[in-house]
Amino acid sequence: MFVLVEGAVLFIFLKLFFMWVEDFKIGAKRLIIFVFILGLFAVGFGLRVSGEKSLIDLGYFLTEFCTLAVTVLLVICMFLGQVKYWKC
Repeated sequence: MFVLVEGAVLFIFLKLFFMWVEDFKIGAKRLIIFVFILGLFAVGFGLRVSGEKSLIDLGYFLTEFCTLAVTVLLVICMFLGQVKYWKC
């Protein structure tokens, strides 16, 4: 039952996200990495509440990895934005 609820929430969030992103004229290829990270986070959170110790550990690993990946992507984007600004 939890998997259905998690899947429904993920689907609704992705639909709203893509509707919001259409305003910025960003291609789908650039958004795949964020959708992948969001999917991994959802799977990791589902594993964290599963109740089995080994799956809980894997869930924590996936959620922490996703948090780190988003942070690294943000820093890279900020750095590349500054490089572009400095070259002008």
